[in-house]
Amino acid sequence: MNKFLIALATIFIASSAVAEPWSSSTKSIEIVIPFAPGGAASNTGQMAAKFLKDAGHNAIAVNKPGNNSIIANNSVAKAPANGHTLLIGTTSGLSANLAFRSQQSGMEYNENSFAPIVLLNQSGFGLITAGDGVIKNYELLKFYVRANPDKFNIGTFNLTYGVLFKEWARREGLPEPTIVSYKGSAAMVADVVGGTLLAAFDNFGHGAPMMPLLQNNRLRLLATFDNTATKEIKKITYPVTDISKLHPELRFSVWLGLWAPAGTPVATINEINRVINTALTDPRNRDLLEHTDGIGGTPAVLENLFRRDLRTLSRLAK
Repeated sequence: MNKFLIALATIFIASSAVAEPWSSSTKSIEIVIPFAPGGAASNTGQMAAKFLKDAGHNAIAVNKPGNNSIIANNSVAKAPANGHTLLIGTTSGLSANLAFRSQQSGMEYNENSFAPIVLLNQSGFGLITAGDGVIKNYELLKFYVRANPDKFNIGTFNLTYGVLFKEWARREGLPEPTIVSYKGSAAMVADVVGGTLLAAFDNFGHGAPMMPLLQNNRLRLLATFDNTATKEIKKITYPVTDISKLHPELRFSVWLGLWAPAGTPVATINEINRVINTALTDPRNRDLLEHTDGIGGTPAVLENLFRRDLRTLSRLAK
């Protein structure tokens, strides 16, 4: 009888451990960010960690930049699917890298490696140049690079976007640009302001390093791939070209979302989704969300964005 009771107690303890809900765990939650500190992805990851902390969870944000987001993405794809390692997944790191996978090295994840949790940010993709430079609008940029093709360098925070930018230039009848890759937006934007870089395409929305520099005229926004993707465009007092109206097939936006390793329990994903969505509607977080548009919703909202852009970029890759 004693052996029976001991065995029964062992089963009960083991079952209790397995059944312990994610929300009651004291183990820390690591949110992995695939870019260096200072950019929109890093700021968004810090925001997500804050929301989880406010809900009583021990959450930290960790920056793991490098190799076009592949280092961070690989680490999360291989992590235990228990809700304690999450990823700030982006258009570039997921849709773009997968679409141009033949050009990648060391990529150990695929389109089914991650489970979507919630959309955190969706914004435009802006073409910027120095605010005190000679280029004041989109047409002047085209005139300048035709006259100075050797100075046509375009910055990006993900090298796979280079194909998109080269296709944009080709359709505009411009010389092929030199694509300069950065580990994050902050250093890239600094080089545009300093004149080292002629122009760059960067995230135009919440937490983006370009935003305060646009407001004090140290940067100038020339165009976006979709002016309707962000409400921030309404604050610009000069004309900004909408590339999607010139080339609808290049319509593009930038999104940031919270992802978990594939196989993470649905109940865990739904609980994290609930916590984040609750925080996104909390008036106390209004300042954090001032520049953000199109955020929150079900995991399916993020999944659909990912699949849509993967299809678009895959067609471009071919």
